[in-house]
Amino acid sequence: VISVVMSHVDICGLAPRESCPHTACYCEENVWKLCEVVQSKSLELLESCYAVFISNPARTVPICQQRTGRSSDGLAVWDYHVIFVCHAHGQQAVVYDHDSRMPFPCEFGAYCRAAFGL
Repeated sequence: VISVVMSHVDICGLAPRESCPHTACYCEENVWKLCEVVQSKSLELLESCYAVFISNPARTVPICQQRTGRSSDGLAVWDYHVIFVCHAHGQQAVVYDHDSRMPFPCEFGAYCRAAFGL
């Protein structure tokens, strides 16, 4: 059972999701574009931002709460997925995932619990 995931402080100034560049099924390009936005808005924050590449040797990564997921849990199996994580000094880490049904941004721990069951 997935609990409700609350949004978190938009420390990178990227919200709302609709204001960010996005191309469906190109997560790595979308994260690159988020990096560019942060670089142009607040260069000093860029060193606290990470492009996180998620995969495994089998190239089958199950992630819940994805917009392409057809079941109620939003399960999608990707060969890989890339998310944008920001962990600025004194702030909780947050995840920006265009392909997620979760808030944009979403607190890192809440994202991991809902997406991966961790």
